[in-house]
Parts: sequence; C-alpha cells; structure tokens
Amino acid sequence: MADCAAALTILDTIGIARPVDWLGNAWGGHVGVFFAAGNPTACRSLITIATPLRVLSPPERRKVRPLYELHRLVGPRPVAALV
Repeated sequence: MADCAAALTILDTIGIARPVDWLGNAWGGHVGVFFAAGNPTACRSLITIATPLRVLSPPERRKVRPLYELHRLVGPRPVAALV
C-alpha cells in the first residue's frame, strides 16, 4: 500500500501541481487515505467511494454477497437508465 501511495513521485514526474483533490474508488480510495495521511500538504481534499476502512465481518460479508451476484447477472447500468 505504501508503494501505491508514493503518488507524490508520480505527480512530480508528470508535472501535476499540488495540492491535489483525490477521488478514489475501492482500492484507489485506500491508496488515497495513505497518500493524504503521508502527504497532508499535497492533498487538498479526499473523497472515497466503496472504501471500507475496516475489514468486513463474516456476517457483513454474507449480507453483501447477494449484491455481488446480482451485479454479475445484471451488470452495470448507465446512470440515465437509473433515472
């Protein structure tokens, strides 16, 4: 995780000015948390989506498992289809 959070080097390499706004989904959210914690002046804001900061308990895993199967069967839908 720390290697992934070394994003500061990547930002410097590609010439991105700091501070940055970090938006991360799942793994990207975890990386963002580590990045922001390790580089507080380089990260202006942090938004995480589907990024639990603790391990799900076995009952919680059983509860969300049907959602994985539903997503596998139905697949993602465009936002317009949800309206």
